[in-house]
Amino acid sequence: MNRPEKNNKRPNFGWQPQAQLGDGKGSPNLTYLNNAKTDKRFARGGFTLIEAMVATMLLAIAIIGLMVASQAYTQVNSAGLDMSTAEFLIEEVRERTVSMDFDTLIAFAGSYSPPQDVEGNALTTFAAFTQQVVVQNVSASDFAVPDPGSDFARVTVTILRNGQEISSADWIRTR
Repeated sequence: MNRPEKNNKRPNFGWQPQAQLGDGKGSPNLTYLNNAKTDKRFARGGFTLIEAMVATMLLAIAIIGLMVASQAYTQVNSAGLDMSTAEFLIEEVRERTVSMDFDTLIAFAGSYSPPQDVEGNALTTFAAFTQQVVVQNVSASDFAVPDPGSDFARVTVTILRNGQEISSADWIRTR
């Protein structure tokens, strides 16, 4: 009966004999080198799990940084839009008060929500904003000192958005 041949090959663990050195008489002086190219376990065909995790972490950090920057930009842009709208609403009051006579100006003081334009029409598009107008007679020599009988009035306009002050301006009018 024929027996199957026994496989006497040793497993290759990345070591290959370089050459037989020595006296040339068959002495067993073999030098082994680590040859990763011949062993598929050491051949690199892709990324290791750690490399993939590090790359994912770096990508996540970059994305989070972009999201934070985008949020900050959005908040600054929103604040700039509110400031621009407030300045527009202050200018509407200023233009409206220029054409008023002095007695009408004194009576104009009040709170307007929704805000009003130059002609007194309600600006419903800006319903979240309020124009607060304060008109106070002041001394001719010191505009900070109230003087009920004076021919000078300080007009102060404060713009609020949902109850929070956005901007304020004041100017002096004469009789």
